[in-house]
Amino acid sequence: MNIALIGSTGSIGQKVLEVVRMWPQKFNVVALGTRRNVKKLEEQIKEFKPKVVYIDDLSKKVEGIKILRGCKGIKEICSMEEIDTVIVAVDGYFGIIPSIEAIRNRKKLLTANKESIFIWGYEIIKEAKKYNTIIIPLDSEHNTVFNIISRIGRENVEKILITASGGPFLKKEIKEFESISFDMAMEHPNWKMGKIVTINSSTMFNKFLEVFEAHIFFEMPISEIKIVIHPQSKIHSMVLLKDGTTWAIWYKSDMIFPIASAMFHPGVPNLIDKKQEIDLPCNTSVDFLEPDKERYPILKLLDIIESTTPLERAIINTANEIAIELFEQNKIRFIDITNTILKTFENFNPTRVNVDINGNLEGLVQNMKELRSSIERYIKENLTKTKSF
Repeated sequence: MNIALIGSTGSIGQKVLEVVRMWPQKFNVVALGTRRNVKKLEEQIKEFKPKVVYIDDLSKKVEGIKILRGCKGIKEICSMEEIDTVIVAVDGYFGIIPSIEAIRNRKKLLTANKESIFIWGYEIIKEAKKYNTIIIPLDSEHNTVFNIISRIGRENVEKILITASGGPFLKKEIKEFESISFDMAMEHPNWKMGKIVTINSSTMFNKFLEVFEAHIFFEMPISEIKIVIHPQSKIHSMVLLKDGTTWAIWYKSDMIFPIASAMFHPGVPNLIDKKQEIDLPCNTSVDFLEPDKERYPILKLLDIIESTTPLERAIINTANEIAIELFEQNKIRFIDITNTILKTFENFNPTRVNVDINGNLEGLVQNMKELRSSIERYIKENLTKTKSF
């Protein structure tokens, strides 16, 4: 398999390369991409020897290799004949560019980019059907559901159960949420993840996104997709079948398992042979709890999310990213993150913004930057006046 890995220096990208190291005869890295972590990229170039690299930051240079930048660079990578699989491991709305270009060039797409699926999911699936392209999710929850449905058939599925750890504050009194610091929110009990994903876990925004993603990936109504809090993070989602049985997949909290599974599909990786630590369900208790919308108020938006437009979903996602930055800067409290999202969604009125993926993708990126700037101004102006929502 010849792969292009966009987002090679992040946590997901590095796990992908860990799989490549395990099976160097099966996987060949043709292209690597990062936004600005050149030091890590240089290490990866020496080890994996790609033909081309993508660097988003124009001020960075890598000697002795072809460098591509901007939307044109992504487009060139995705159109390379020798590449058969594009892996999108970046976060943020920029992930829409490699996702769409991979689909339109009929490459297999493996994606961990929540934002592109959340904002443009309907359009992405439509494009994938048009170009007869397979999309495989890398997130553990959706990869689990994908693997189960691949085996038993979509027509046999009654409900999807998305598991959630509950984050670091599952047992904390809600009245104590006002005193939660950024460092406290970054201490996830089970997973090692980036900043945005870790904070999203503490607010349950990640599960809000994942329910909508499951709705997109598996074409099920949101009413048939449930969140189940499972603090041990041993079971990575479940599928209730029409015969009344429930299927689940169990493994330790390590992204090597879903990533290797996606890269080998439709085959199965022999991770036991590679001496990966296997977590057997012995002498272990597991708990399943229903999420509390008072503890996780972002889940209230699930009632209306199916009726929203790409622009409205872009506003929701952007407001979350900005709120996390303000929380990190100690300008808002933890409890203000979700309040900021809800108030921005309800009250922010953008000037006409085109977020259509059928137009110029470079223009789309610019439009999203302008949208972010206007949302940031709106939030900061309101915070200045009221100090907190």
